[in-house]
Formats: sequence, structure tokens, C-alpha cells
Amino acid sequence: MMRKFAVAVILSLAALPTSHAAQDRFCVAFSFARRVTYLTEPFTSSAPQADAEAYFRNQLDSAQLRYDAVQCPAPESNAGTQASLATARSFNAKMGFKVLTLRFSGNQLVLSSR
Repeated sequence: MMRKFAVAVILSLAALPTSHAAQDRFCVAFSFARRVTYLTEPFTSSAPQADAEAYFRNQLDSAQLRYDAVQCPAPESNAGTQASLATARSFNAKMGFKVLTLRFSGNQLVLSSR
């Protein structure tokens, strides 16, 4: 039940635009068994949501990070991205998940010092 709720909350954080113009976004992945949430720092991308999510999955797999669900929402504005990211971070911490921030460095994910 918590899994469905957590995914539903992230899904509702941002209305996804239909165009493929460059947008600020972030990605989130959940490991329910480990009670870990991986959040990326915001980045700009023109990739469709499905492509961004596939890329994030590949990066998580390459880094050998286990996860159950992935999403890369693209809110309407930079302020929306920052607000959605802060909400996701706060919500997951309140739910007892360890929140780890990742950033893209070249073609890999690295743990952010944040």
C-alpha cells in the first residue's frame, strides 16, 4: 500500500507537458525493501519522459543501485522543479525512507554531497 501511495504522490507532483522542448526535471527511484529513495539533482533535458526514465534506469543499473520504480517528472517551471523536488525529499524522509541525492557526472551517476 505504501508503494502505491508513494508512487501516486510523485505522479501527482507535476503536470507533465506534452512538448519536447528543453525542460528542468529531476528523476526519482524507490527501493521499497531497502527503504531508500534516490533523487537526482535538477537537470535540463529535451528527452521525452519515457526516454529520460529509461536512461535513469540504465544509470541505476550501471551503478548497481537496486530500485523498484523510477520516474522523471518535468514540472512546468524551474520553480516547480525545485518545489517538487523539495516535496519529494521531505515526504520520503517523513515516510522513513533514506533519501540519497544523485547527480549526473558525464555518463554516470554519483552520490551528491548534498
